[in-house]
Amino acid sequence: MQVKKISLRDKIKTLIFSIFLICLLSFFSYAVDLNKKSQRFLEMLFSFPSELINAAFENVREYENNRIFELENRIMILESDIYEKNLEILALENKRNFSNDTISGFTNVEAYVSGFDQGNYVCCRKHRIFVSTDVDNIETSKAISQGSFVVGRSGATVFDEVEVRLVSDPEEFISIKNSLGFFCIAQGTAVPQEISCDNESKTSKYAVGDTFFTTGFDGIYPEGQIVGRLHKVTENEGPNFKQSLYIKLFFNPYNSMNKQLVIHE
Repeated sequence: MQVKKISLRDKIKTLIFSIFLICLLSFFSYAVDLNKKSQRFLEMLFSFPSELINAAFENVREYENNRIFELENRIMILESDIYEKNLEILALENKRNFSNDTISGFTNVEAYVSGFDQGNYVCCRKHRIFVSTDVDNIETSKAISQGSFVVGRSGATVFDEVEVRLVSDPEEFISIKNSLGFFCIAQGTAVPQEISCDNESKTSKYAVGDTFFTTGFDGIYPEGQIVGRLHKVTENEGPNFKQSLYIKLFFNPYNSMNKQLVIHE
């Protein structure tokens, strides 16, 4: 025998009627001078629909919370996929292979982002992520990249995780260049995804929108890796010419959890 489903409209009607009936009888029980036994009987009689209403509201609330959680997870996955696709496009635009982790003169070790110190990254001067790898005893001060993109350098190993100091950390320095022959030593600004360097030569060639690469001069980062894009130039006060260049890094730790990185030993 086929069971007839109750429509949402009928459920709403029943719910409204039950609420109305409970209110009416509650008013009646206090308006009429009923004895305590009669009042208890009415309370017991109509406690059941009240419990049903509470249970229905709780089920709806639980369903909505689960739905929101599911949608948030799907959004995070989509944002992560979009981020990685954008890196692939940027790598192609700069004639690099995003997935190419083979750099001559280095032993390349696979690793995965396992942790991210978000609190210090947003508010403070300590920019760190943590990576996991199957290789023991990773040395400090080794370059780490995501595909063709600079990430930072390795630090201490704690409980099978390698601490990585991002290039946006103010204690980090990196030698960079653009395609026009300008190069400088950049330093982390403690601002998420940003480094900066100074120029005191009026003959130097650069413009907002230029992509910067590693020079390899610092002995840490392999030459030719993609660093970021020049997004701001400011004039410094004083009698001598001096400009500060601010480069927006392509690597974004927020979208890199569980993503593959490479340690260049």
